[in-house]
Amino acid sequence: MSPTRLLAIVTLAAGAMPLPAIAASPLTTIYSFKRGSDGGGPEAGIVAPGGIFYGTTDEGDGKACPRALIPSGCGSVFTLNLTTSAEQPLHGFKPNANGQGTQPVAILDSAGMLYGVNRGSMPEYGNIFRLDPQTHHLAVLHTFTDGNEGGYPNAGLVAAGGALFGTTSEGGGADCGDGDACGVVFRMDTKTGAETVLHAFTGGADGNSPAAGVVYVNGALYGTTEFGGGTASCSSGAGCGTLFKVDTKTGAETVLYSFQGGTDAAFPGALTYHDGVLYGTSTVGGTGCSYGCGTLFKFDIGTGEETVLYRFQGHVESSPQNGLIYHGGALYGIDEGGLANCYHGTTCGYIFKVDAATGVEKVLYTFTGAADGGGPENLIYSQGALYGTAYFGGLFNGRCLIFGQADVGCGTVFKLTP
Repeated sequence: MSPTRLLAIVTLAAGAMPLPAIAASPLTTIYSFKRGSDGGGPEAGIVAPGGIFYGTTDEGDGKACPRALIPSGCGSVFTLNLTTSAEQPLHGFKPNANGQGTQPVAILDSAGMLYGVNRGSMPEYGNIFRLDPQTHHLAVLHTFTDGNEGGYPNAGLVAAGGALFGTTSEGGGADCGDGDACGVVFRMDTKTGAETVLHAFTGGADGNSPAAGVVYVNGALYGTTEFGGGTASCSSGAGCGTLFKVDTKTGAETVLYSFQGGTDAAFPGALTYHDGVLYGTSTVGGTGCSYGCGTLFKFDIGTGEETVLYRFQGHVESSPQNGLIYHGGALYGIDEGGLANCYHGTTCGYIFKVDAATGVEKVLYTFTGAADGGGPENLIYSQGALYGTAYFGGLFNGRCLIFGQADVGCGTVFKLTP
């Protein structure tokens, strides 16, 4: 599918009726990827001091990946000046120990180093890497084996006390019945690269498959598992997921809540912390759709009470994903629903706001899949604006082959003032 982008120039003759004013879009495309050395299919990023955006792409860098499966390259880490829109590739991943296909750059430490995870090379169990933005030198700090130490890190990292904490969705030793282990919560020393498993999930009441990362609060890690928890009401047969706590010193895990499915949440994702409360989204549960269209929920750490703040409605609204941003009494997030005219049968995605007190939802922007992008991947709040990435679309009309389609645009970095 080739979206048509038209630039019309209209000259008004003397005495002609003026054209009606067109409302300005609240969203600005800061950069459109070309899937060359700059990358393509941007996924995640952070905003650093001085208005500098650091992010990752899933494809691109100009070097072919194994067996020419991704002829444009294995992905990259890039930097983007949000004021000037100047983009610079920092590292192009290669089909070796450096990795293949990237995931979030999640940490910029006090020394100015970037830390992130990627899916690794063959076999693709994943790596933890450190990148110096000044020298562009990348060091692989740890390579997962999918054994007892875990495998397939799918989310970003958090830093505390000289260590990085994260999750893997598989590995850990326990058999979860599908040939894969149930995942782990891990700690990694930033100086030595030594990894310690704090908790290995067993797939029962303690949970199964932590696909999202963790948040650090007062010496403890809080996170979710997609499955497990002992609830039989979900279609997976493995439970509807859990909200857990892990002590960073002892590794002791406590299940704080087991999701119930139905009108409650099911298959939860990333958490956001604010003032004693954890907020998150689930891709299933709520109302509408076959198994519910997803929810936005909160969990009070002090009382142990879980509340569904908003139930997504389906069609235009369905399957909220990734984490939330708390700012000024409201929660901001992205959803993969929206207009149904994007590529490969997908919808374009949208950005929403939910009042944390009342649960009232407002759609702030719906992507069209054209110059504004489509398929939003992440959202960041910085200096009064929301920044994020869209996986496809943009101003570049080149052959990006995303979703098996040509000329769909290679993705964008965008800005929206709420």
